[in-house]
Amino acid sequence: MTLTAISGILLESAEGAFLQVGVFVGAMLLFFGYFNYRYAGSLVKAIVTAGIGLVPGCGPQIVTVTLYTQGVIPFSALAAHTISQDGDALFPILAMNPRAALWLSVTTTIPALAVGVLLYAAGR
Repeated sequence: MTLTAISGILLESAEGAFLQVGVFVGAMLLFFGYFNYRYAGSLVKAIVTAGIGLVPGCGPQIVTVTLYTQGVIPFSALAAHTISQDGDALFPILAMNPRAALWLSVTTTIPALAVGVLLYAAGR
């Protein structure tokens, strides 16, 4: 394999990954824009962001931190999402044992919901 072929493969892979992450983040921002309009000042934000934490990978975390810094979601929603988010670490477990991955996601989401609701009740 030549250096030109290798660089072509790398550039094509990077382009595809960049496009996929960009589309995902854009779709999530669009969803949360509507969601913020519909449920402004609601406890539903903390509950939904904890549920979005079930999505593996770093994309959901990037979206929620961006929304928090822009004032779209409260701290309770950010905390709930951060606790429930398993990140990229869930991918190998998901590939090797999907049932265990589901169980891990549930065990992080339950405390995330509790913390989100408590922080929301405390006015955070």
